[in-house]
Amino acid sequence: NGRSLGRREPDRGPDTPYGAPFDGGNAGDISHPPFTFANVAFEPGTLKAVAYIDRRPVESFERRTPLAPARLALRFGLNGKPLVGDGTDVVWAYAEVRDAKGTPAPTAADSVVFTVKGPAEIIGPAIVNAEAGIAAVLMRGLAPGNVSVTALADGFIPAQKSLKVSKPKEASL
Repeated sequence: NGRSLGRREPDRGPDTPYGAPFDGGNAGDISHPPFTFANVAFEPGTLKAVAYIDRRPVESFERRTPLAPARLALRFGLNGKPLVGDGTDVVWAYAEVRDAKGTPAPTAADSVVFTVKGPAEIIGPAIVNAEAGIAAVLMRGLAPGNVSVTALADGFIPAQKSLKVSKPKEASL
């Protein structure tokens, strides 16, 4: 909320001087250790983190406290690869609950209904309760073409997103 909480070095695991009961965890064994700011009371608003190298800011990241859940946002877990319409390829469709400003609402547990139009189908139930603000279904590509996915939840602005299902590549002998 515009006030500095100071600067910190990355956590160094149990050698990080935070005192009991927190010991810095296993931070020495990961490539990008976390930064911990102890004894900071929660207050709603905006939290901004700024990364410095040689005393110059090089990156920043902000998180806002969400307002009341108001809408859904859809994304697909393609991992840089197309969904292939061969009846065996699958992709996750994620509906994230957000507030009116687009901030994720991680405490939302609402029931989300997914529908698919086009050459794909949902594997499993099409009605899913959000966990940590996200509901997910697995979709299978059935044939090449365009797919439209819709996510609906009571009282929320729905989300719709399109996905192209690719033609299967011919197997080489």
